[in-house]
Amino acid sequence: MNKKVCMSNTSPLVALFLTIILCLSLTGCVRATPVEGKVDVPPFTILINGKQYTEASFAELPVYECTATSTNNYGTEETYVYTGYQLEDVLNTAGASTANGVTAVGSDGYESDFTAKETQDDTTLLAFWRDGKPSAEEGTVSVAPCKSDESPDYVKVVTEINTKKAA
Repeated sequence: MNKKVCMSNTSPLVALFLTIILCLSLTGCVRATPVEGKVDVPPFTILINGKQYTEASFAELPVYECTATSTNNYGTEETYVYTGYQLEDVLNTAGASTANGVTAVGSDGYESDFTAKETQDDTTLLAFWRDGKPSAEEGTVSVAPCKSDESPDYVKVVTEINTKKAA
């Protein structure tokens, strides 16, 4: 009987510990990790709500890495390591609200909407590197939501980000 009482007192802690271990062992559990040391950020230009910013505008922001695994149109699983700034940090630096989400616009006019949750998630990066190579064409970046189970939309060659107005 004491054994049962003892287990009932510790079972929430045990359950929490097992949940954390399980999350860390699953491939779908994605975390952005800070990059230590100086990072060579390639030159880029981006419009945020119509105002132009360059890599120098974000030089004081921490840089993160995030591994993303997704399935392409042919059914093949692909894994990439993105390096960049957390999108929310970039938008805060630009004075842009993340409360209603954003629309990322590629140079070809392709647009992808990101919810407020995706925009604020620490694994959604304004990525300038993918697997150690530029993530987009010279002078542009990608918006990479590394939690592909929530949003499979990666936008390459991003030239513009616009915040959404309240509905």
